[in-house]
Amino acid sequence: MNRNDLLKSGIKRMTQILLSLLMISVPILGQSKSTFIKQFEYDDENGQWGNPMVVNDSILIVAYSGYKGFGNVQTLKIAADGSTISKVALLRFDDDDAYEISMEKVANDMFVVAYRGRSQDGFITTIKVSGDGQTLTQVKKLEHDTADGRNNALRKVDSDTYALSYIGTNGSGALKHRIKTFTIPADGSNITEVAVLDLNTSYIVGNSADIIEATANMFVVASSSNNTITLKTISISNDGATITEKTSKNISSSGKQFSLAKMTSNLYILEFYGNHKGPTSNSSSNGGVVASIDIPTDGSSITPLTYLRHTSSSGFDQNTVIKIDNNTFAAAYKTSKGILRTFNMSNDGRTLTNVGYVNFFNSATKFNNIIQWKNNVYLITYAGTGDKGYVNTYKIESDKPYINSYVLAADNSTVKVTFNEAVYNATGGSGALEASDFTIAMSGGKASLTSATPSAISASGNEYTLNIPYDFADDYPNGEEKITIDVATNAIYDANDNVVPAQTIYDAISTSSDPTTIVQRNIKTLSDKELPYVTSVTTELDEDNTPIQVTFNEAVFNTNGGSGALEASDFTLRIVEKTEETVVSFTDASATTGWTNAWQSFTTVKKGSLNKISLRLQNTSSVDGYRMALYLYNNDSNSSSANPNDKFSSPISRSQLTIVPKNTNGEVHFIFPQGIPLGASAKYYFWLKNEGVNPSGAGKVYVNSSHNDGGAGNSASRLFHKVTMFTGEGSGTLISATPSSISKSSNTYTLGVNWDLVPNGKEKLVVQPASGAIFDAKGNIASVAQAKNRAIVNDQRIVSVSDLQYYSSSNYWTNNLALGDDLVLTQRRDYLYLNQIAKDGKSKTQNQLIPPTC
Repeated sequence: MNRNDLLKSGIKRMTQILLSLLMISVPILGQSKSTFIKQFEYDDENGQWGNPMVVNDSILIVAYSGYKGFGNVQTLKIAADGSTISKVALLRFDDDDAYEISMEKVANDMFVVAYRGRSQDGFITTIKVSGDGQTLTQVKKLEHDTADGRNNALRKVDSDTYALSYIGTNGSGALKHRIKTFTIPADGSNITEVAVLDLNTSYIVGNSADIIEATANMFVVASSSNNTITLKTISISNDGATITEKTSKNISSSGKQFSLAKMTSNLYILEFYGNHKGPTSNSSSNGGVVASIDIPTDGSSITPLTYLRHTSSSGFDQNTVIKIDNNTFAAAYKTSKGILRTFNMSNDGRTLTNVGYVNFFNSATKFNNIIQWKNNVYLITYAGTGDKGYVNTYKIESDKPYINSYVLAADNSTVKVTFNEAVYNATGGSGALEASDFTIAMSGGKASLTSATPSAISASGNEYTLNIPYDFADDYPNGEEKITIDVATNAIYDANDNVVPAQTIYDAISTSSDPTTIVQRNIKTLSDKELPYVTSVTTELDEDNTPIQVTFNEAVFNTNGGSGALEASDFTLRIVEKTEETVVSFTDASATTGWTNAWQSFTTVKKGSLNKISLRLQNTSSVDGYRMALYLYNNDSNSSSANPNDKFSSPISRSQLTIVPKNTNGEVHFIFPQGIPLGASAKYYFWLKNEGVNPSGAGKVYVNSSHNDGGAGNSASRLFHKVTMFTGEGSGTLISATPSSISKSSNTYTLGVNWDLVPNGKEKLVVQPASGAIFDAKGNIASVAQAKNRAIVNDQRIVSVSDLQYYSSSNYWTNNLALGDDLVLTQRRDYLYLNQIAKDGKSKTQNQLIPPTC
């Protein structure tokens, strides 16, 4: 070997090493895994239109277009595990041209090759191969179409009958998609044309065709004309004499460059270049697309199910697709690189999943063709840089652990995850899964979580039910929340110690209204469980205190089926005391007294008396209880003191000490049965102290000084400082708790109110849904308890409005006579006064003084 040969050999070897390093094995989201094994250059000049077939356990034959486009067949010896590849023998079967090649096996040692040859004509030839691949013999050659023989796809029909799908004319008319049958004996000694069927009348050069067997004598044929991909079912008799088209269906109006694969008895995969949704969003654009198609065994119908665009590259081309198992398939294609991608299909074909990919060549490739070699070893033939011929071997495993379904309970309480196989939380096939082996996150809506870990877990086989840790103190789900369920990092394994990776997997799902909806498998949208609620009521009633209007946050009904207009009986009315709510802040007391106090002035002068004060609080301390007392004063002469004993010597009222135990949540009520009159400067004080500390001794209550309503601060106790003051009792009563009438405008309802005893203005009118009576469209029941459902009631008693003087000196007995709505005639001794009273009763006009007459 000379120096140049050594240099060339060294460069070639280094290139192969670099390519191997770039094609590192990549695990693909747990569902499948493609592991690079070997790359081999079988033709260093030209390796176009390569079509491989297995001869036996160790020999592969590749028919391809070699040097100057000559037709070649090359045998290769390949180890069962794909780790070694070597050339065996080469035969040139056409010394002119050989393009668009397809090959089929006739017998163990006989193969038939269809191709486009010289002058675009269609040719078929038979090749004999010895068991060791050393001897290659061309047996017979036939020019079957003297005009065109493009896009060849050859399939076996019977023991000696073959069907060829190709584009041709047979010398006359426009290009057509043709199905032609031949008989070829096992020794390949004769090739006889039997019949031909033209499937359409026009065809565009450059489009493609394909054919695969569905069942015995039934075939599925794909073709593309003007970028419209059409599938047809064709029946072919055993002798090839009868070719009948059964049905036809357009699959895509923007498709080309396709490949077909049969998955199950009735489900097929078509990969092509087209315009559809994906890979991770519901927006459409051009790229590589896979579609699942349902074709019954009798070929009577063709039904597209689901479409998934898996790549957005406009350079998608040169593709083939192959079944791995009933739910897994793989595709080899090119963009700017050679790509091997795996997919998952659900049992019904309505869900397609883009699992992942590896680059099998780091530059653009051509004429990619993938076939199964042995077991889970697959090989790809392709033309790489400079159109050199390559073959790569890959191990494709489809049994890796993953979550194949997530089912959210109708009430949102749990999510059920199902693995494809038994899993454990430790290597070695041991350890039951725990809640901490999963993660849960939430976004959107109103609900929230208390933890990023499920609150509980239960198992049944490979199915795990995870309880979702909601924080219902915040709010119920309103249907806008999305939860993401995933596995914790390196937490779950199968029996072979394969770890379950993060499950960010996108599925294309078909529905009755849309053949493609892209969803992330491990994200679920919660059902709307937000109860319908009252957003507002009439703030001020009319003078006669009826009607009252109530508005809901959404459309409501009186049945749980989203129908039925509300009736008056679906509401209840009641009267409550008028109250005032305010917020106070507790401040830290001095360290010497141990008391914490908060005070608040009443905002207005109160009429009547104070009957009750309520304090809502929550003590989250697991150690300390607290004492609480309430003091009421009409003035503050010693506000600087922190000790209640120093505050005032004689408060209006002083409650007994109330114990607030540790870990409590509720209300403390201070009730004054006789009522306490309040002046303009009245204030109330709350005194809070550790339960175990004497009021006169040292100590400190750790209550954060920056507390506000509901604030957690950093203190030992959490207090909601909302104070409700009940200021007197009303006099009004209702004839019935059921509204007297009802009318509707959108989500607002106007309810009539029947009063019995006259209100004095110290009441509030409360409207609330009757128990179990009002529903939203989702069937959620409105709660009886509502927050914004109270209206202020007007005082309807007879009261003094104004004193109007009609005589400036001392008076005598008088008589008054009303004349109409606003005139009053007053008689004083011998005089008559005619007064006109203003409508508001606050002023008058003395119109006339009438002297007596005799």
